[in-house]
Amino acid sequence: RDAVEKLLRSGGAAIDEERLADASGATRDAIISRAVIEGADRRARGVVGVILDVTERKRAEEALRRSEATLRTLVDSLPFPVAQR
Repeated sequence: RDAVEKLLRSGGAAIDEERLADASGATRDAIISRAVIEGADRRARGVVGVILDVTERKRAEEALRRSEATLRTLVDSLPFPVAQR
């Protein structure tokens, strides 16, 4: 709500990343794009927005980070050097 009120005062558009609760109460990660709708007199008439659920992408990124960290730990602990092609 605060983001919409700020956008109405300042005009233009904004993109934010937020954590939201869905209908079941589960937390979801989202990218929210908002833009002010102006009338012919250039005064703000409202805000239009799009919400993109990026929860699965965030989970996949975190799983990849954990996997890379595990692999790095394994390679670093080997008693011999490892070459990469």
